[in-house]
Amino acid sequence: MPKQVLDIKNFLEITRRKDASSARVKKNGEQYKFKVRCSRYLYTLVVNDRQKALKLKQSLPPDDVLEFDMKSQIQESKVLNAELSHLKPTTALYERQVPSSNIFFLAKDNETVKAKSLSFQKELEKQLK
Repeated sequence: MPKQVLDIKNFLEITRRKDASSARVKKNGEQYKFKVRCSRYLYTLVVNDRQKALKLKQSLPPDDVLEFDMKSQIQESKVLNAELSHLKPTTALYERQVPSSNIFFLAKDNETVKAKSLSFQKELEKQLK
């Protein structure tokens, strides 16, 4: 269950608890969301000031801090849709592009179309890592 924390000091106390397993930072424009997963709740702190957010990110414990930039994810999906716009519209969903190549995965009903050869599939898995 999610819980929102309004005070930075309380949030820092939560991040230092023993049951805090991971922390994430999501950036959406000027808004930063800090999320900490504990055993019972997912605690969220929203900071609108960039300088405060950078200071808070530095003061987090150096365990598992993941950072997500929402604008870059949106831009990547727009580029992906533009590159696939020449294909015929079907019921297939276009998944993500493999990094550093022009290969796309087509998915139907949440099942990804498999690569034809096993060696090619292993090569794709290496590129994804």
